[in-house]
Amino acid sequence: MVFHAHGNYNLSFENNILHIDAQGPFNETVLENFHQDALAIIEKNKAKQWASLVTYHGNGIFTPDAEDALVKLIKNRARHGMIANASVLKESIHPDLQQTQLARVYQAAKIRSHFFSEENSAKNWLKQYLKENSVSIKN
Repeated sequence: MVFHAHGNYNLSFENNILHIDAQGPFNETVLENFHQDALAIIEKNKAKQWASLVTYHGNGIFTPDAEDALVKLIKNRARHGMIANASVLKESIHPDLQQTQLARVYQAAKIRSHFFSEENSAKNWLKQYLKENSVSIKN
């Protein structure tokens, strides 16, 4: 889905990991569309437990309303089997602000989350986390 005024994202699901490639700005409009698309891909893959790997490109700061909406969205994903998240922040001029905001969101949603500078480390951490939490994944 592409919403240039509101940001854009791409989704894929592989080995019990929902891969999200996103570029802000993020507001309630893009989050609502994202929520529907994510639920569809999660339901299609029927994973009992899964994790998300989100790669943020640029300055993906959430508006206050969008941050509140994201907490609700993450709580909903947890009810649908999400147990962990790895975030990769790229090309950001405010990575500390992004990380602080995202850490607050995942903490409020009670989801285990870590931050990485590149996707391979994030993916390896998620695979290990899923493995340690009795989730069988394909190699």
